[in-house]
Amino acid sequence: MVIPSSGHLDVKIKNPTHKPVAMECTFNSFAFDVERAWYIENGKEVEKNFEWSENPDPDYIAKFEELRAKKLLSHELKPGEVFYIRIKNEDNFDGPKIRLLYEKPIEEMTITTHVNVPLVLPNGKTPVQAKFDLKVNYFFSLTGDSEKMKEVNQKHAEYQKKRERLKRLRGIKIESDETPKYMFCDCGEHYEDEAARFVSKRETRNERLLQKYGTKVDQLTEEEIKKIKEEIRKELQSEAERKHEEEERKKQEKEQKLKEEYERKEKMNKKKKKKFVFF
Repeated sequence: MVIPSSGHLDVKIKNPTHKPVAMECTFNSFAFDVERAWYIENGKEVEKNFEWSENPDPDYIAKFEELRAKKLLSHELKPGEVFYIRIKNEDNFDGPKIRLLYEKPIEEMTITTHVNVPLVLPNGKTPVQAKFDLKVNYFFSLTGDSEKMKEVNQKHAEYQKKRERLKRLRGIKIESDETPKYMFCDCGEHYEDEAARFVSKRETRNERLLQKYGTKVDQLTEEEIKKIKEEIRKELQSEAERKHEEEERKKQEKEQKLKEEYERKEKMNKKKKKKFVFF
């Protein structure tokens, strides 16, 4: 699968059989991303979204930096149906990918199809359904653009250095970085949400510190990093409080406007009633 250095590649997946085929697609690449995925229904394009894979195991949530990055999509291909996936060059290497693990700059897309085939047995016995899993790995590559390949390798080298710095920052913990006990219990969706919020706050602190100091992080001592982390924690808390206050203010303004509008309409209705009073 060759992706042009400028532009994109459209992958077409067709079901050539007369029966529906269940398809699962796993996309895993640092250098590339899925721009869109779609199929045609009644002459119109219907969009499908790749979702980041999730691992519900609290132990993996606590060790968020070790999660491998995958995007997943499932779809049932109707007989003769064609499914399209458009792959583009990545343009945001500092986005969500910095939190996830990519061992190589250019990786792969795996397409697995599940096909049920009826088998007619001899001697008039009842036919059975035999399930076949067909799995194909497609490895991405670039066109013969040495400059683009050089850029991708450079971005991946920078990404690996950032991950090493983040790994060091994660290991230097303040009290707010310590993993809560509820993240290691099977306590229902509420605690899974709490665990996700905890990880997000912790990662945001580390990423802001790295963004602010860059390569200078390498010269900071553990005590200096702890002090800066605490400052960032307070800074983020203040930002969250200001955001909450702003949301509350807007909410109150909206409620006040609705109240004023209601009172205005009530006055108008009363005037109309007075106007049409008969004696």
